[in-house]
Amino acid sequence: MWKQLGKQVRQVISTEQSNSLVIASATAAVVILTSLTGIFQLLEWVVIDQWFNLRPLEPVDSRIVIVTINEADINSVKQWPIPDQVLAKLIEKLKQHQPRVIGLDIYRNLPVLPGHEQLKQVFLSTPNLIGIEKLVPPAIAPPPQVPQERIGFSDIVLDADGNARRGLLFADLPNQPSKFGFATKVALEYLKQEGIIPQLLDQNSRKIKLGNVIFAPLKANDGGYVGADAGGYQILMNFRGGESRFQTISMIEVLKSQIPAHLFKDRIVLIGTTAESVRDIFETPNGRIHGIIFHANLISQIVNTGLENRPFIQTIPDYLEWVWIWIFSLLGTIVSLQLLQTRVCYQKSSPYCLVIGMILQGGCLLIIHYFIFINGWWLPIVSPLLSQIIVAIANTSYYNQKLRLQACIDDLTQVANRRHFDDCLRNQVSKRGNVSLILCDVDCFKIYNDTYGHQAGDKCLTQVAAAISAAVRTSDVVARYGGEEFAVILPNTNLETAARIAEQIVNQVRSLNISHINSTARPFVTLSCGVNCMKITSDVLASDLILNADRALYMAKNQGRDRFILYTDSIINRQSNE
Repeated sequence: MWKQLGKQVRQVISTEQSNSLVIASATAAVVILTSLTGIFQLLEWVVIDQWFNLRPLEPVDSRIVIVTINEADINSVKQWPIPDQVLAKLIEKLKQHQPRVIGLDIYRNLPVLPGHEQLKQVFLSTPNLIGIEKLVPPAIAPPPQVPQERIGFSDIVLDADGNARRGLLFADLPNQPSKFGFATKVALEYLKQEGIIPQLLDQNSRKIKLGNVIFAPLKANDGGYVGADAGGYQILMNFRGGESRFQTISMIEVLKSQIPAHLFKDRIVLIGTTAESVRDIFETPNGRIHGIIFHANLISQIVNTGLENRPFIQTIPDYLEWVWIWIFSLLGTIVSLQLLQTRVCYQKSSPYCLVIGMILQGGCLLIIHYFIFINGWWLPIVSPLLSQIIVAIANTSYYNQKLRLQACIDDLTQVANRRHFDDCLRNQVSKRGNVSLILCDVDCFKIYNDTYGHQAGDKCLTQVAAAISAAVRTSDVVARYGGEEFAVILPNTNLETAARIAEQIVNQVRSLNISHINSTARPFVTLSCGVNCMKITSDVLASDLILNADRALYMAKNQGRDRFILYTDSIINRQSNE
């Protein structure tokens, strides 16, 4: 496969197809520059969200149990926030089952009577309880009775579309020590008892080793992000899933001691609300989930990464993203060119091949991107996909233009062929103004072929065609009229200018100095030309212009060749300087 791919790459880089390589590289450059504006960011988020939904479900995390406070629980106590007395009783019940960590995702900066003194004592007597605070204004203070080292902030980072895709491990505050997130505190407390302590590997890169895995903070342009606020220490969320991916039990069931055996022992127990009326809900790639479920996902990610090397979502540097885009732009060129050269594309239209090519390339890219994602990597997809589409369209357009050009060019001499000449002349005759025509004939060409052979004759015609092209203006059309005859259409040209150009043509061919020892005109290849100029009216036909130029050419031959003759109403002959 790699040998075949290498062969295709070399084919694209060949001289004949260098234009396609330029198209691929230029397209990649334009797409990369466009992506830096952030215009594709939302589409990148949409794709990554779909991959989260499509990938296989992960097993339920057996290390985490969530005690949910749902609508039925709130109705049973007839109060929200939950009274301190009920919350104290709930925590005491949990402590009896010896959980390793208790995470309380409920604000308790103010008393909620009754039972405040009871809750204070529970906070003081529960060293493995982690409480929360809110940092982003309006800030909410932590429970006063819980030491600061057992407090984590509950703030969740939202993207511009309102979705939560990033986890904030800790926040950098001005003139203050960094503060840890609630999920980070809970996860590290659990891992500490496993003997796993985070180690800062490098102060500048802020890479942290946890178990056998190295964490690196999210940068502003990582993955599908462009110019994101990457403050603090953020990582990309590798969601396990919604509430169904965790063990849950309701608050009322705990209070009534309806607890399965060993449910809480040595586990992480989280307490949080899932009641719709509380509105602690966030949009995520897995749909709308409650705040406690989001924290459970982040805790699960940190813990399982530290213990089991569960992959987290990684990104590659910007320059590798640009290489990634260029590679798919190049592959898009290879695929589109190969399709355009197949028999199907000759039988069908180019748009048909264009659609087929884009479907094949887009489908392959999506499959590749999906498998890269489920292995823990987030690479751009919109940019390379767009790059493939653009190069497919550009190459199809280039290929069609090339075919049209080939249909108009004489294969041997590389000037216009007879059909293109006829089209151009009809077009000129349909316009107003003067148009001139020069008919040229290589003198004694049959004798040349008989003397030097047909291969030499072909080479001679190629050289003559190049000489004629060099003698005319860029607006003039040089065509092979037939055999050894050439024609030049001169738009908006009077007879005097046409004569000057004809003289240049004759002299240019002479200067080739191609030996022609048996010629009756000169011992080298020469040209005879007939020149006609007509003012276009509604009565003028293209055949009239050709007929008169041909008459002048006939006279040039009769008068000794190697010259041009102007056709006038009185057939006045003008002979070129010899």
